[in-house]
Amino acid sequence: MHANSSENEVSTLKNENRALEQKIIKLEQQVVSLEGKLEISRYKQLLERIGSLSITTPADPFTEMLKMVREANGQIPVYREDDYDGVYYWFKSDWTKEYLSGHGILTVKCPDGAGSASYIVDEDGFVASEAIQQKMCETLHTLWFTLLGFGHAPTSWTKIDILALKFVWLSMQKTFVHFRLCNSDWKTDQFAI
Repeated sequence: MHANSSENEVSTLKNENRALEQKIIKLEQQVVSLEGKLEISRYKQLLERIGSLSITTPADPFTEMLKMVREANGQIPVYREDDYDGVYYWFKSDWTKEYLSGHGILTVKCPDGAGSASYIVDEDGFVASEAIQQKMCETLHTLWFTLLGFGHAPTSWTKIDILALKFVWLSMQKTFVHFRLCNSDWKTDQFAI
């Protein structure tokens, strides 16, 4: 009988131990959660303090130029896929899928003298002419030299910083409507590569 009660005590202690281990795990999770909330609270306080400081720094000329391009771009109407019938390649996947499945044959309107970048389509759904695509290329080169002058020129398109990227996207959209006829600026990215 003594062995039986010892076994019961051991079993009871094991159960209590498991219950305590579960409580410890839950408490540790609560501690982690509270630590995370504390860090977020501290971060918000830091942001508020930084925002309340009246630090005047000279304006970065490149940032000022980006603001001007952004403001000018805001005056141009937004182009939406729903407003256009035909093949415009709003998404890169549309162009890639058609190009690969048709082995290079596309359904886009391609008049004589059309440029080689067949995804660059005008408002009427025609591939931009070789002359227009050449102007686009020249504009892109000019933008790159502008970035170079401000110390934002990338060594390759994939290494471009976000400010420079935004500047190029907005500038190309402002100059050529063709780059507004797509989603996520993929046509500018593709053309720049």
